[in-house]
Amino acid sequence: MSDLKDDLAGVPDEVKRVLAHLKPEPEAAAEVREQLLSGLDAHVQTSAGPLREVLECMRRVLQSTRPGAPFQPHFAREFTAALERYRKDPSASQPPPEVLLDCLIFLRELVQARGLGGLLEAVDEVSSEPAAPPKETRQQQDLQTRIRLSNTRG
Repeated sequence: MSDLKDDLAGVPDEVKRVLAHLKPEPEAAAEVREQLLSGLDAHVQTSAGPLREVLECMRRVLQSTRPGAPFQPHFAREFTAALERYRKDPSASQPPPEVLLDCLIFLRELVQARGLGGLLEAVDEVSSEPAAPPKETRQQQDLQTRIRLSNTRG
């Protein structure tokens, strides 16, 4: 088993402070996680292409939530990228299997149970804010503002 200090070697101090205050995992979580992993395994064996990639990424994410598993922040980015590729795949006409939604619900509930509900709320709040306009749009807005200002002066 690796030492916790080794696992957190490259992790920013802010993350270390959050991890130090995590509540223990609920006892029922291990059983639910294993059931979800079994369900994912069944679907991975019968799927292909981007869907298979999404399911395999989710499998790695779930495995990383086991107590004592090393901290792997890149798994979330990999899952998001795989999900985006699946979403854009023209052959993905069917919705993903229900087990994928079950996994997402489990992860959300686990994060809340471990005391990070406030973090989820902050992420939800930020993700619901409108995105910043593209650079070209901002430049056009700045140019229009300058034109309006120069017209009011003259």
